[in-house]
Amino acid sequence: MLLPEVNCYHYTYRIINKYFGAMRSRPEPKEISTKDPEMQGERRISYYFESNPYIMIGWHKPTFPSRDDYVFDVISEILAGGKSSRLYKSLVLDKKISSSVSSWNGAPGARYDNLFVVFSTPRSPHVPEEVEKAVYLEIERFIENVSEKELRKVINKLESSMVFDLDTNRGVARLLSYYQTIFGDWKYSVNYMNALKTITLDDIKRVSKKYLRKSNRIVGILYDSRKKEN
Repeated sequence: MLLPEVNCYHYTYRIINKYFGAMRSRPEPKEISTKDPEMQGERRISYYFESNPYIMIGWHKPTFPSRDDYVFDVISEILAGGKSSRLYKSLVLDKKISSSVSSWNGAPGARYDNLFVVFSTPRSPHVPEEVEKAVYLEIERFIENVSEKELRKVINKLESSMVFDLDTNRGVARLLSYYQTIFGDWKYSVNYMNALKTITLDDIKRVSKKYLRKSNRIVGILYDSRKKEN
């Protein structure tokens, strides 16, 4: 039998108070300051496993509150944010050398400086190196001719996604708690869209040229160990 909603909240509070009520708040610990040294050249790693081939390309970048982090949210969406993105249309639909492509701004976590990563699964008989070259070529084209239309489309998409997140109490709680925990300020969620709307094409080109370069990237390739090496 379902309990009345008000009783459910009361029961939940009793349980939380029973196990956590004796805990007393303490001052926040000092933040850990960590920063990777600037890369002096490309790094590559290969791994062999009984699996389909896979490729990951990551570029070092700053995290919040750097403006460049906001810019990378836009870059990530334009390059690999869904089936209308540049890399998906180029690698999956047009060239048919990949079966999937995606990106992640903030790998492996957002609290400290991190990576912007592009992931892709080569489509047989194409090999990871072929996909890698195609990714770099598309990024070069992106830097040269990214359009205002693409920029506005992505900002609208990111704004609507945030609005949908705020559609429920659960969504609001998840969003605010995430920003408070990771960035130490729930108001980040309020200022996020305002910051995105100030991003320009010059910002995108500047950030892309600054970070999406060979000497700043790490490339990881998974090879199928069941196939003979060339």
